[in-house]
Amino acid sequence: MEDIKIKTKNGKFRLRVSGMLIEDDRLLVHETQKFIGCCLPGGHVEIGESTKQAMLREMREELKIDVEIIDLFCINENIYITDGKVNQEINYYYKLKSLSKLPKNSFTIKEIDKGVEKEHKFHWIKIEDLDKENFKPNHISKIIRNNIESNNNIVLSDNR
Repeated sequence: MEDIKIKTKNGKFRLRVSGMLIEDDRLLVHETQKFIGCCLPGGHVEIGESTKQAMLREMREELKIDVEIIDLFCINENIYITDGKVNQEINYYYKLKSLSKLPKNSFTIKEIDKGVEKEHKFHWIKIEDLDKENFKPNHISKIIRNNIESNNNIVLSDNR
């Protein structure tokens, strides 16, 4: 399947999903390769796929686990500039429950993504310490900390 993304000479648009796995007041984060820092695990929505289907697929691919979707936490529009080009994302953030045991410390998982081997590194961060990490998008850490018990949809825009 093809990811929902548009690439032009001026920039990119992507439709994405991100998963919030929380255990003992700690949030599982993905150490990114694009920048020094972290974000929530997830990925692109594929053409013909709902965001919920994409969330379940991405957790199977990246973390090798099945999850239950608890609720939609928020929808975020993120617009930022990289290398002089505009990047725009619409990202659905879902609260998840793992149906498998996850390691309590840092761990690495390999994935074959569209024929390319990728290595994903994960670790846990206390929710109260999210602002101490280089967590992207920046404003999502504040939304998570201040609204962790909320199951309401939060829609916001971030222009970095």
